[in-house]
Amino acid sequence: MIKSLNALRFVFALMVFLSHLNYIIPTTNEFWSFCYRYVFREGYVGVSFFFMLSGYILAYRYADEFVSNTFSFKTFVRRRLARIVPMYYVGLLIALPLSFTEFLEGDRVFYFKKLVTNLFLIQSLVPISDYYFSFNGVSWSVATELVFYVSFPVVVTFLIRQRSLKKIVCTITVLLVIIATILLNSPNAYYWLYISPYLRIADFVMGICLFLWLKNKKIKIPKEKATSWEVRALYVFFFFLVVQTYVHENFKVGTFYWVPIATIIGVFSMTNVHGRLSAFLSHKLLQHLGHISFSFYLLHHSFFKYYEQYLMHKIPSQWTGFVILFLLLISVFTSSITYNYIEEPARKLLRKRFT
Repeated sequence: MIKSLNALRFVFALMVFLSHLNYIIPTTNEFWSFCYRYVFREGYVGVSFFFMLSGYILAYRYADEFVSNTFSFKTFVRRRLARIVPMYYVGLLIALPLSFTEFLEGDRVFYFKKLVTNLFLIQSLVPISDYYFSFNGVSWSVATELVFYVSFPVVVTFLIRQRSLKKIVCTITVLLVIIATILLNSPNAYYWLYISPYLRIADFVMGICLFLWLKNKKIKIPKEKATSWEVRALYVFFFFLVVQTYVHENFKVGTFYWVPIATIIGVFSMTNVHGRLSAFLSHKLLQHLGHISFSFYLLHHSFFKYYEQYLMHKIPSQWTGFVILFLLLISVFTSSITYNYIEEPARKLLRKRFT
């Protein structure tokens, strides 16, 4: 993967981490409640970044194989499963103890129904929060991503044949805006616009379109202008974060952040290591954090829930800052271990067996 984009994966995973602080911030702590309400809450944009980056990177990796007709769907799926499945099930296993009370005292038939959807990575296909947020709450995005992988050959084949990618992008954008408007007061709008793979695939498609457009236009950023372009990309992103308070939630979880995310992905992929920011992102430590970002993303939510369930009522609100730092460090430390001893070895082993 392009080094700067790899490091940015952790930056946006960290944003998702911050967006989940509502689980552990006491309502009595005014400072942290303010920070969450006006800053951290928008961290869910990290999911949009991951979906768009996934489309961009897969197109970057496989577009030429489609053109030369050498793409193997079987090999592709096996490689993607080897990438996501081991850590997905580790995350599920770590989250399971949190549901023991529900298993012992609740509806066990319902419990096993939810467990089955998680075991087969189809929880995001069910438009009920008790299903798509069950067990490891963040794992719905992996189930949604799996749908993207299955549809990737059809999507990229269609897009490669299009003469005008701009028309495709505009059409998808207009359709989503219309749908978001129709669902303005719908109680299930959050599922359809944020969770469901049926509409979230638009983020994935935008990533593919971005790569194909940059490739077709052969756009390049001169080395001497790399840093200025990187700074401008960040300005665009921060501008959208500032004005988001005036935008309805239905649009923020859909199309609103496409422009700043596409700008960051496109610019940093072209300036890779030539700008000061991309050179900084290529540092070994940040590269390592980028590598462990998937594990970090899958594990941090369970640590939040363990703290909320067993320790939160025992910790004074003035200790909230230390708690956040501790949960961050334990998430990074654990993710580093699981990446080095589970995720990466399992991926290599599975890819070797598949091939």
